[in-house]
Amino acid sequence: DVPEPRYMPGTIVADNRIHVFGGSKTDRTTPAYDHWILDLDHLEQGWINGSRLPFAGDHGRATLIDEWIYFYSFEHGHAALDITHTGVWDR
Repeated sequence: DVPEPRYMPGTIVADNRIHVFGGSKTDRTTPAYDHWILDLDHLEQGWINGSRLPFAGDHGRATLIDEWIYFYSFEHGHAALDITHTGVWDR
């Protein structure tokens, strides 16, 4: 289980780590700015906090290109914010 419930977060697996980011809180309108990482080679560590998102929303997508994780395409209408951004992490 992730540290807190989320509605439609984005997810991706990179370097045998699961990244879970964004989504909405349980009220389905409050954006969640969290980024959690689960290292599948070290499950005993549990979920660790990644970099906080500069923007968030539900139904986000992620793509891995070379060493970069791109997150984008948050759905409009569930969250109170109109989100039109794209972000990137160095994994």
